[in-house]
Amino acid sequence: MRWIHAAIFLLTATKCLASRDDTDDPLFLTPFIRAGRLGEARKLSSVPPFDKNNIRSYSGYLTVNETTSSNLFFWFFPARNLRKDAPTLLFLQGGPGASSMFSIFIETGPYRINEKLTTELREVAWSHDFNMLYIDNPVGTGFSFTGSDAGFVTTEEEVGRDLFEALQQFFTLFNEYADNEFYVSGESYAGKYVPATAYTIHKNRGRAKMKLSGIIIGDGWTDPINMMDYDQLLQQLGLISAIQADHFKKVQDQAKAFIRQGNYGNAYKIMNELMDGDQLPYKSYFYNATGLDFYFNLLQSSAPPEFEYYPKFLQLNETRRAIHVGSLPFNDGSKVENKLMLDQYVSAKAFVEEILNNDYKVLIYNGQLDLIVPYALTMKFIRNLDWKNASKFISAPRTIWKNPAGTPVGYVHRLGNFTEALVRNAGHMVPYDQPVNALDLITRFIYNKPFET
Repeated sequence: MRWIHAAIFLLTATKCLASRDDTDDPLFLTPFIRAGRLGEARKLSSVPPFDKNNIRSYSGYLTVNETTSSNLFFWFFPARNLRKDAPTLLFLQGGPGASSMFSIFIETGPYRINEKLTTELREVAWSHDFNMLYIDNPVGTGFSFTGSDAGFVTTEEEVGRDLFEALQQFFTLFNEYADNEFYVSGESYAGKYVPATAYTIHKNRGRAKMKLSGIIIGDGWTDPINMMDYDQLLQQLGLISAIQADHFKKVQDQAKAFIRQGNYGNAYKIMNELMDGDQLPYKSYFYNATGLDFYFNLLQSSAPPEFEYYPKFLQLNETRRAIHVGSLPFNDGSKVENKLMLDQYVSAKAFVEEILNNDYKVLIYNGQLDLIVPYALTMKFIRNLDWKNASKFISAPRTIWKNPAGTPVGYVHRLGNFTEALVRNAGHMVPYDQPVNALDLITRFIYNKPFET
């Protein structure tokens, strides 16, 4: 699986699936929504709290294509501060094929899972101040599924189509949030999902049931041709030699040539061998050169142990009953990745440009220690964006962003509706590495607060 701890995810899910028992039937909410039985649907979708802190949440399935029996699983946490006007954030994980349950339990949600597979409250959670909606996207990811091979998506346009349909149903069911500000957010490969979904909402704004305010992309893989110059960065960090850097550059240049030709399959093949090693019988060149299994944080050589806990927790019978998934499998996402193989080197830059040109708010942030989507390469993508204020944005001053103690925690470019930020001492999963600063960042962005103080 590209970008996110595939081996851990696949091994854990497979072991748990082999041992679980049947549970109650999954909850399909679309028939209730279409019949106007909204109160009944909400009551059925309510998730009993996992601890004494009485956290409200709702979950279930939204059918996005009846012909292919394609269903997206969601888990929704209303803001704990109970503000009626609290903005709503859709959070999408990357992969492609990585479950957004990762973000609930590892990054932004109210819970974390310990080694005993019980829940603990996260001290810093986006769900305290914002309504947080998590969707396993696309179908075939996590608890989301399709009954037909034709239901798997192969393009970002199809991703946007399915998510728009799910969101239309969600904001019908939870219509009290329809007039609140709504942001599409996510990280990693969601650097494509996020702008594709926002563009679809914009294109259908005349009938959209949500009030799109903007997008938030963290360490996003959005514009491949401008985001894979790894050779100089890795050499400067001392992770590869000059000879190895030459090999990186040779492969990258060939991949770019394939992209320009529209030969996305060959671009995927040679970059997979260079960096990822997904589903190959041998290790990637990156691993053989660096010895690192984990390219999400420069300072870590392997994934933290707690990354293994949440898939096991999700397979417990009591968890499955609580979140209404029945005995449906928790997918490892490998088929999703295969179906989106050609999409992985297609740029989503045009979606971002359209969103900027239509004055929606945009935040693109990066962790300083990320190796797979490094800050320098994100900046190269941003410098190549073609939008109405591009030249003004590039020449805008850079602000030092400090915490209340006066310590620099990041650096910010902001002009009008566009904000770009570097988060210090964070890797690919910024909310995991720097939870306080990540929440401060999105709060300042959403509420238009200055970074200078």
